[in-house]
Amino acid sequence: MSWEQPYQDAVRALFALIHPSDVAPPFGHGPEAAAQRLEMMRRLMRLLGNPEGRYLAVHVTGTSGKGSTATMIAEVLRQAGLRVGLYSKPHVQLPLERIVIDGRPLHPAAFVDLAAEFQQAARALAEREGYTPMYTQAWVALALLAFARASVDVAVVEVGVGGRLDDTNVVHPLVSVITSVGLDHVEFLGPTLEHIAREKAGIIKEGAPAISGVTEEGPARVIAEAARAAGSSLIALGRDFRFTPHEIDLSGGRFIYVDVVGARAEGESAKTRFSQAPAPEGALHVGLLGAHQLSNAAVAVAALRAAEQRLGRAIPREAYERGLQRAWLPCRLEVVQREPLVLLDAAHNAQKAAALRASLDALTPGRPRVLVLGILADKSSEEMIDVLAPGAQLVIVTQPQVIGSKRPERLERLAALVRQYTDQVLAEPDPARAVELGLERTPADGMLCVTGSLYLVGQVRGRWFPESALLAQAAAIQPVIEPAPASE
Repeated sequence: MSWEQPYQDAVRALFALIHPSDVAPPFGHGPEAAAQRLEMMRRLMRLLGNPEGRYLAVHVTGTSGKGSTATMIAEVLRQAGLRVGLYSKPHVQLPLERIVIDGRPLHPAAFVDLAAEFQQAARALAEREGYTPMYTQAWVALALLAFARASVDVAVVEVGVGGRLDDTNVVHPLVSVITSVGLDHVEFLGPTLEHIAREKAGIIKEGAPAISGVTEEGPARVIAEAARAAGSSLIALGRDFRFTPHEIDLSGGRFIYVDVVGARAEGESAKTRFSQAPAPEGALHVGLLGAHQLSNAAVAVAALRAAEQRLGRAIPREAYERGLQRAWLPCRLEVVQREPLVLLDAAHNAQKAAALRASLDALTPGRPRVLVLGILADKSSEEMIDVLAPGAQLVIVTQPQVIGSKRPERLERLAALVRQYTDQVLAEPDPARAVELGLERTPADGMLCVTGSLYLVGQVRGRWFPESALLAQAAAIQPVIEPAPASE
């Protein structure tokens, strides 16, 4: 097809922007350098005509849960009749997954046109400022530009790392969301939960309500202080809203959501900050698997409730029901096979690993458990294995293929850590072969879980969903992107 070679060329051009691991990034390291890179991002957006100012936005950050929460927010808004864009990262298989419009990945031909427009602006930035945009900046620019070209009503934008100095922090949201705070990316965000909370709270903006799912005392205090300093009202889990989980199984989970009547923050009640529409009554069904998704869903509902006044419309109960049930992400406790049961989950840090273990215990009690595990070298391998290895009948350690400065953890080290809990350990460097070994060793009534790195689960997912088929599906849908006006 006419778009195939240009699409591959555009993808390669973007991958070429990935910074070499042995070369310092532009402006060097540290917060001052990151602030300079964010200023270059703002200048890039000006060269593109500031597309981020042409629609409303919901900005979502968090150590864990931000992708799921952003997806649920986007799907409920879509079910409410709005045209919605969703930017998330990283992609699992196709780069097009990062930019979703009305629930569908970006069309490859539209991606080619947007990439050409980005390249023109990038060349202008290099000529004027001597700065070439980085890979992450390119994707944010492409997404924000795509949403303007598609004339979305609302864009839901997921933060990459942190928040305050993240490339996405060029948007001024109608609602800011912080799902959770955990010890991840400490080399960039700081050594304590309070440091990390401060960076994530950097997305809070004046006049835009902030929703927080953070309940730990120290980080919660930091977020509250940041909201006051920014002139934002804070709506916090446990104080202004709460949820009660109900049954959880392999079809998802259910929960009751409640706005806490009479709770006080900055001198006004929770009810007065929400719209006058009643909170969704009765149990809501979440399609994504795991108890942690109920917490993410409650944060999503709180964000949507806070957004209703800014949107000028109430979101009907039916939109909450359909949106939460239909919201879906690949490799988040994704069932790809039933006999034996095979789950793919991108639990790539200690917080996510703990959520995965709790989910496996709840969803598959009594099933013999086999794990295929590959972890990146910069993650907390010891903590993750401490959580995941106990109770496993067999653990197969492997090494995902990675890009840029990432490095997989050594097989020998992973195997040694697992052996603290079981001598049933196999080391297989090839992820595809590791999965086949896992399938061979998993009984029909057992469960195989592939986890530890999004790189790993993305690579092995192709066994069930080939990338060529996914690309053909994306290309089969009519593009929703309008070409750039001739004057731009």
